Amino acid sequence: MTNILQEIQYNPQEWQEKVNKFQEIMAKAEALEKADQGDPFETKKLAEAFNLYQQSNYLIPQEKIVIAAQRCQEKINWRHQFQDLFNQGETFFNQGFFKQALGQFLEAKKIFLTEKVSLAIQNCSARLQEEKEYEKNLIKVYELLDQGCFQEAFLLLQPLVHQFPRSDGKQLFLQLQEIIAGKAYFMAGLLAEKAGNFLLAKEKYQRAIKLIPERENYLIRLGIILIKLGQLTEALNVFKNIKNEQSYYFQGFIYAQQKQWKDVYKYWQYLPILKIKKQQEIIKDLVLRERLTKIKQIEEFVNLKAMEKAQSATQDFMQKFGKDPLVKKNLESHIIPYLQSAQWKEQKLTLNQLNQLAEKQWQKNPNVISLHNLMVSQYYLFQEDKHSLKDLIFLWINTFINLENNPIIKNIAWLNYEEINQQELTQNLQELLEEYLEEVKQNNLETYLDLRDSYRREKWALILMKEPENEPIKINQIFITPGCYEKYYKQEKYLYLPVTILGTLYTPWGYAVAACLEKDMIRALTIKPASITSEIEKFAQTFVYYHLGCFYLENNQWSQSSLFLNEIKNEILSSLESVEYLDQICQKQRQNIEYFNEHLEFSQFWYNLIETPASLNYFAEYQAQKIILNLAQEKISNIQAYSELKNLEKLDPNNPVVKDLIEKLKFEKELSVINNLLNEKRFEEAIEQAKQSKYDKIKMIVAELFIHILMEGFKNNELNFNDIYTLGKWVYELYPDDSTVQEIYSFTQELSQIQNLMLNDKFDEAVAMAKYSDHNLVRQYVSNFFMKTLLSGIENNKIPPEMLKQLALWAYSLSPDTTNYQDIYESLGIIN
Repeated sequence: MTNILQEIQYNPQEWQEKVNKFQEIMAKAEALEKADQGDPFETKKLAEAFNLYQQSNYLIPQEKIVIAAQRCQEKINWRHQFQDLFNQGETFFNQGFFKQALGQFLEAKKIFLTEKVSLAIQNCSARLQEEKEYEKNLIKVYELLDQGCFQEAFLLLQPLVHQFPRSDGKQLFLQLQEIIAGKAYFMAGLLAEKAGNFLLAKEKYQRAIKLIPERENYLIRLGIILIKLGQLTEALNVFKNIKNEQSYYFQGFIYAQQKQWKDVYKYWQYLPILKIKKQQEIIKDLVLRERLTKIKQIEEFVNLKAMEKAQSATQDFMQKFGKDPLVKKNLESHIIPYLQSAQWKEQKLTLNQLNQLAEKQWQKNPNVISLHNLMVSQYYLFQEDKHSLKDLIFLWINTFINLENNPIIKNIAWLNYEEINQQELTQNLQELLEEYLEEVKQNNLETYLDLRDSYRREKWALILMKEPENEPIKINQIFITPGCYEKYYKQEKYLYLPVTILGTLYTPWGYAVAACLEKDMIRALTIKPASITSEIEKFAQTFVYYHLGCFYLENNQWSQSSLFLNEIKNEILSSLESVEYLDQICQKQRQNIEYFNEHLEFSQFWYNLIETPASLNYFAEYQAQKIILNLAQEKISNIQAYSELKNLEKLDPNNPVVKDLIEKLKFEKELSVINNLLNEKRFEEAIEQAKQSKYDKIKMIVAELFIHILMEGFKNNELNFNDIYTLGKWVYELYPDDSTVQEIYSFTQELSQIQNLMLNDKFDEAVAMAKYSDHNLVRQYVSNFFMKTLLSGIENNKIPPEMLKQLALWAYSLSPDTTNYQDIYESLGIIN
């Protein structure tokens, strides 16, 4: 409203134009809505009216426009619901499902009853008996199919579909046609096979399978025909789609024909031994013969110094028969070294060419020797080209990890058979690499940082591989470091990366993980990847984010920490150690927060993250304080504040701050109720509420209020005997154990007794009782009572003179020294 008034005041012309446009749009909207005929199949006018109402509300917001728009929207929604039901009913009707169609039309009728709906219901009802008969016969068709009587089922279904062409019957009819045709083709195939016409049999079986693809016996016959035709690869493809003993037998049989013995055993292992005992004995004999032949061939190649042929024959042997220890040793100890030596002797290579050759040999045949050769060539290449330091780092460390298995460094003469001190060697290697890195640092800081990242990753791989619980990455029993993996084997899908800290070093996140292990969080933040693509990368991200989160928390930057820790909340909660550590540093962080709002935000972050008792206690405490603050600022009511605090109490039942604030609110609520009763002069109800309260302070406050009223009444001489008695009684009922209350109650009781004496015309006794009272207030009140009566009598001239004097004598006997009454005493001759 304020914005509208300002617009009228400062832009009167623009405002008038807006009003005119508003009125024009409203008129169109109202006209369209009025023009709607209530046709449930028509929503165009209502939709246009709805859009116009929204436009007008955008110009000048008004509640009546919102109501009109909602009215249009509700009408549109009802009509759309009706149309959906009707259209679905028509679809069912057209497909011959009259029961379902009737259900839809009846539901539509509940929304709008139209002539079209009534006609549709009538049409459906007329066809129900026909549909019932059709379904009864269809059940018989399915029973015949369950019994395998396809031809009988087909003959029963054929006239049924013509008489009642429903979609499910038509589909079943087509399926039956295919099944019957498929069986006919299969039978023709069997006849052709029996006659020895295998090509025709193949064609018939294929056509049968095309019509009935799920029949395994059809596939088996096709596979057998393909074997008979010598089309073994095609036969294998057929059998691979079947998972039964027959299929496994024929697959093993085909591989036996191809002399692929490992695959024979692979499939025949699923078969009962007795069924293939004879075939297994034949296979064993064939395998033994071929094996001996292959070994003899390798020996002949070696004797002829035809080492390349020997290498090829050996690899072929191992592929077919597995890695025989003697054959493998012969390859690694004689054939490959001979080939490498010959190649290196025959060529005069540059350092770069030598390195490339060593690299090819390593990639072709990764073993300790080829790795050692590659590392040596890389070292000499580095002396010539300092830019190759990155490769030297990982090759040097990769070679060192495999040191124990390296035959080249065993029994070195100048070591006098002493064992290599690996700890000392590690330290020397690291110092040398760090010297190389320091040289780079002087010239190019960015390159230095990249190389240092690589070095850190390799160093931590070396450390973690030595821990027994870690599963290292291997190729041909050679340990592979992250750098070597990244350069040569990253694309090898068969290499499994364990979901461990060591495994993460082999991912794009490895550099950031290593930086975290080095406690260099700033670098980890700088180089961490932007995304993850696998489970192990998710694990790496969790590791990095956890360490970054802890780093920021430890340095009192919790808001930065939350950016990382919230991303990995589920992973944190699965680790008790992580939860306990975060709980500790969050408690320290709490001590460094000064402002209330930051406490609120941090407590929310801490609790949402790990939900520990400490975080819950802290969260509940500041949420409670926030509630009380909102209450003080009148942002919420007492009822709302109490409700929110009770919800907090459910969350943290033992929180002392929450409990205390709830008690305070309950106290304030009770006190407010009593105050309202007192303000409405409903004193008896207020007293009863206070008496039932569990809060002594409420009783004390109300008692003090009545004491104050009593004392002020005495001072101003405004209370009668009944008022005094009642107030004294109330005070005593509320606070009976207080000595002051007891004294007040005592003198109010005396005044009540004095009043009773006077009501019974026992004035002398009443005066005597007042005179000898221990309470000065009693004497003062009774004296004032007599004087007020006296003065009232003089004013009204209703009390005889002798009675006036008697009243004065009683007052004088009780308070002879009261200054205000001296003139009266003199005038009545009581004193001279």
